Amino acid sequence: MARLLPTLLLFPLAALAQTRCQWANLRSSADLYTESQTFGTTSDLIFSSSSFSYLENSTPVNLTDSLLNTPLKIAYSHSIIDQDGCATFSKLIITGTPSLVIGTQIFYESTLKNGQLPIKKIDTVIIEEKNTTGVLGHVKKENWESFTRAVQDSREVLVKAVDGWLDGGSVWGETCATLTGSTFSEGEPCSQGLGQVANISAANRRYVVDESVGAVSVLSDVGGVEARVVGGKLRYVHLFRY
Repeated sequence: MARLLPTLLLFPLAALAQTRCQWANLRSSADLYTESQTFGTTSDLIFSSSSFSYLENSTPVNLTDSLLNTPLKIAYSHSIIDQDGCATFSKLIITGTPSLVIGTQIFYESTLKNGQLPIKKIDTVIIEEKNTTGVLGHVKKENWESFTRAVQDSREVLVKAVDGWLDGGSVWGETCATLTGSTFSEGEPCSQGLGQVANISAANRRYVVDESVGAVSVLSDVGGVEARVVGGKLRYVHLFRY
């Protein structure tokens, strides 16, 4: 029971109780989201009939008024898959006009409908970034290859590492890099949490966790973070701030 308690505190019981989603279905759903954003249409997406919500920068927005209806030139996309949470996180880098970095968590129902997982919630952070070419150059150098099951960190360890960084008490590896907008830092800045830097709390945290690549996405009321954790220590930290 002691081991389960931190997980129960971090993740709603409803999320833990739902059926684990198949990796292939979530991967296909993440790809479909990226394709939909490319063409600026929601016609190929299936939404939950019982409940659906859409947020941009933590603010509810009508789907018809959302960024999803704007075609975007996506220069880079990267997604992580959370089978236990039945969710995905996708990072998109948009070059040209507009010039954006987007981080999107999507939560799904666990039962297929017409071959798709119905979407319950789209939660997206949209950051205007002048130097998306610089951002693109940094992320393309990163290694997000999957780990063998034997060396994967647990969900608890991954979340603890990222929460530690947000709260100013993280454990970082000898080689650790942060990317805030197009500003890249390596080494010491990883020891500085968001709370220390900005003296604010990242409240209302929402998590997507992929143990296979040691990745965690956290969205909050002040923006978002995507991190890669290796051996319980931070390797990459990408900060999205409103």
